[in-house]
Amino acid sequence: MRLFLTVRPRPVLLVLAAVLLILALLFVRGLGRPGPAVEELGRRAQEELRRTASYRFRLAIRSVIEGREAVVSEVEGEYVRPDSYHLRGRSYDYPLELYQLGRRIFFKDPADGTWKEAQGGPNLVTEAVSLGTSPLVDFLQAPSFELVGREKVGGVGCYRLRSDLGEVANPYWRVFFSDFTLESWISRATFKVHRLRLEGSNRSVPGDKLEIDLVVYNHDAPLTIALPPQLQKSQ
Repeated sequence: MRLFLTVRPRPVLLVLAAVLLILALLFVRGLGRPGPAVEELGRRAQEELRRTASYRFRLAIRSVIEGREAVVSEVEGEYVRPDSYHLRGRSYDYPLELYQLGRRIFFKDPADGTWKEAQGGPNLVTEAVSLGTSPLVDFLQAPSFELVGREKVGGVGCYRLRSDLGEVANPYWRVFFSDFTLESWISRATFKVHRLRLEGSNRSVPGDKLEIDLVVYNHDAPLTIALPPQLQKSQ
């Protein structure tokens, strides 16, 4: 006696097709074009950033303009709400360290190593603060979001979002670049911003580009920003 299993191909194919359809729908829902769920995710992340009381960050800015590649800034620092910053690193080939407490900005002069207060209108010192904050402002003003995928940043599971920007906060970038995109990595558990990447290009000069990478961490940590002792004595 021959023992055999009769397989009916049509029902099996129908079941397989149904499974593939479900998987395809899940994929499209998770990684496709912006939908209400993705937009809500972006809005929640924007609201969470507005509520964040403090954080630390690392910033790197690189550009290519007229074929000349340059490292514009490499800075790390801290922020405490509402308007206190401490930055240190390099900006425009100069060593940088500064404190912003409210409207007052103090910086260490690279020429003689003494602390001074920034005076007057925009300058390289105030521009350094703008460079560090502009990607966050761009994120808060992003009009829409697209879910690109899911990745980890510093061991934190994140949504990776993408936004096309018509404008950016820093007017300096608009002089050299015309098309901007912003990628953001948002914690899946807390909706905190963990990384932002702003890219700019110039449709008139294909080789020109801008890359700004901002990593944010230690959200809502008990940070205190105070002037160094030598500055406190002079106040």
